[in-house]
Amino acid sequence: MKVLVTGAGGYLGQGLVLPFEGHVDLRLMDVVDFTTSHEKIVSSVADLDAVQRAVEGVYGIVIAHMA
Repeated sequence: MKVLVTGAGGYLGQGLVLPFEGHVDLRLMDVVDFTTSHEKIVSSVADLDAVQRAVEGVYGIVIAHMA
């Protein structure tokens, strides 16, 4: 199972990633580059093409961005 976390590079997003680690595959997305060992997408949630790619094959979404 794969879960997308938006805003994953921020304070809230980093905290929300922790409970999922080791339980599901994570795809993390943020508008700024960040360091992670998980699959990462650096783009804005306002970019429709990027969001469509980000949600492909995803079972659940955690929205942690503050946009």
